[in-house]
Amino acid sequence: MKSRKQYVYAALAGVCLLAIILDGRTALHGANIGIDLCVRTVIPSLFPFFILSGILSNAIIGKNMPFIRPIGRLCGIPSGSESLLILGFITGYPVGAQLVAQGYKNGNLSYQSAKRMVVFCNHAGPAFIFGILSSMFSRPYISWILWSIQILSGLLIGCLLPEKDTSGCKPASTDAISIQKAMEKAIKTIGTVCGWVIAFRILLSFCDKWFLWRFSTDVQVLISGLLELSNGCIRLSEIANEGQRFILSSILISAGGLCVTMQTMSVAQSVFSSKYFLGKGLQTVFSANFSCIAATVLFPDYQANCGSIQIIGSMGIGTILLVFLLLRKKYVAFQKKLMYNASRN
Repeated sequence: MKSRKQYVYAALAGVCLLAIILDGRTALHGANIGIDLCVRTVIPSLFPFFILSGILSNAIIGKNMPFIRPIGRLCGIPSGSESLLILGFITGYPVGAQLVAQGYKNGNLSYQSAKRMVVFCNHAGPAFIFGILSSMFSRPYISWILWSIQILSGLLIGCLLPEKDTSGCKPASTDAISIQKAMEKAIKTIGTVCGWVIAFRILLSFCDKWFLWRFSTDVQVLISGLLELSNGCIRLSEIANEGQRFILSSILISAGGLCVTMQTMSVAQSVFSSKYFLGKGLQTVFSANFSCIAATVLFPDYQANCGSIQIIGSMGIGTILLVFLLLRKKYVAFQKKLMYNASRN
């Protein structure tokens, strides 16, 4: 199986290399846009936040938080690990997943708990939402609503995910982190993020040239965001209808996209599983429904048929829940050892 995966990766790498050789100008154009996006948007909005969140996360990890313990029980989070839930909503992609993986690596979380928590403790942070998306809307409080929808849908995922393990190890208190260490960690994280952003921007350049131009603007923005989140959110300004822009932005930040998924796999490879895809898919469906309902109140002139979107979303919820039930492992416990034709007393 491992060798087969290596052959697949090698074949994909060969195809990509051939495309770059045959059309280096498109690749160079995409790389330039990706670098410009990182320098002008990603780094200014995320890098300072990575430094501060590193100091904050080190300070509160392992601390008992009784005020959030009821929510932790509903989400199946081990006692003492509630801080990871808060940090997942504050730090942003992919730092939340990185903190969960670090907890497992240090022996502070069981594998079962870490595998579950990496799904709903990894979200778009306020630095991304307020730094990039706030300029897309005429009213500043729209960003707060987007963040609230993501928090609500993320908590629902924590409540619905099966195989809860509240008996996991409690995170231990750690020494205070220095500013130098926080800086080094932030540089490593932002380097990983920018590397994936540039790589996927090159991929988007080829997609734009090959087939994306055939679709409408909103479909192009959706596909771009599902491939690379930052680029898709930047392109939201191309959509004239603010209500439609609101719903698409909620879908994109909840899904994260393929680029964010690769970032998460890079920093949390030890606890990454297929459960992540199922959880993010379900969260995206929840967010689409919530944002569609909110759009009818926030944007009265929004003329899209939200009713049909909610029906599709409800069908999606049912489908994904069914997948969860089908993929759950079932165990049968035998109290005594069974023997055929055992001797009678």
